[in-house]
Amino acid sequence: MKAHFSRRSGFTLVEILITIIIVGILAGAFLLSAGSAPDIADASRIINDMKTIKKASLMAFADRNTWPSDRSEIRPYLDRKLCKPGNVCYDLENFNSDLYIKADLQDGDPGRNKKLARLGEGSGLLQKSGEEMVPYRNMGSVYMLLTSGYSPASEDGPDILWTFDDPSDMDYFTKLTGWGDPWDIENGALTTPETGSAERYGFGDPAWKDYTIEMTATNNEPSNGYGVYYRSDGQEDISGYVFQFDPGLGDDFVVREVNGGSESSPIQRVDMREIMGDDFQVNGTDHDISISVTGDHHVIKVDGVEVFNFTDDTFTEGSAGLRKWNNGTARFDEISVTEN
Repeated sequence: MKAHFSRRSGFTLVEILITIIIVGILAGAFLLSAGSAPDIADASRIINDMKTIKKASLMAFADRNTWPSDRSEIRPYLDRKLCKPGNVCYDLENFNSDLYIKADLQDGDPGRNKKLARLGEGSGLLQKSGEEMVPYRNMGSVYMLLTSGYSPASEDGPDILWTFDDPSDMDYFTKLTGWGDPWDIENGALTTPETGSAERYGFGDPAWKDYTIEMTATNNEPSNGYGVYYRSDGQEDISGYVFQFDPGLGDDFVVREVNGGSESSPIQRVDMREIMGDDFQVNGTDHDISISVTGDHHVIKVDGVEVFNFTDDTFTEGSAGLRKWNNGTARFDEISVTEN
């Protein structure tokens, strides 16, 4: 008798279904893992940013012996902007006599926020719940305690005269002279067009006397530079002082007097790289500008480095302003004026 053996020619239906289920489970696990990676990276970045802001606030406290009250006071200690429209904005907030670092999560990404809640368990992340702070649970803005028992600076501290911090329109500025496309606000920064004449815009009060102007400014190639007016009269034929970031003059910092729109020869002038170092980037890089004037004493700093310290009493009061050269482009951000 011969034995007959049958050979299977394929998989059974049950085997095929089991295989499909296993592949589906593995694919789902992979997609969950891959999808969570950007969320974890974003959450980690926010936590690290808040820790960096905490360190910067401690540096500000060490310098001034008083805690900063908002982001403008810690900006000089950081190398990045604290507010990116549509993404995350960082600030400081006084709540129940405690000072917190705040991250305003503008885009409301639920996946990232869930990861923040998980990672925040060991990082001290908090959220508001009525009149108290509780551990962060994926709702609203994120907070991190900076210091307890905080009270705002006394009336002896500087008064903010004017601030331009991520506004949405040009009402802050008055065009004084120039033709061509108007200046505009892009991503919270005042931006000049590529075309046009040597335009001037004014802002502030002509009755200002002793004050400090601070801003972040960027000169873009092929621009010949920009200028910052102070103690000016705000007229079309402007009079006052102007600090100039002037690559067109040979990469120099310059201060001039302006009378009826006509600029004098430099009353102060220094080579940028001579004072800032050979690696100073003239174009395409943000630089922090500070102009402080009290009585006849002028102090001007770039990136925290004192570039001018002189006396001159030609102009004793006046508002502020900005200018650009023909066909030049520049950006001005985080502008503030405080009383000295």
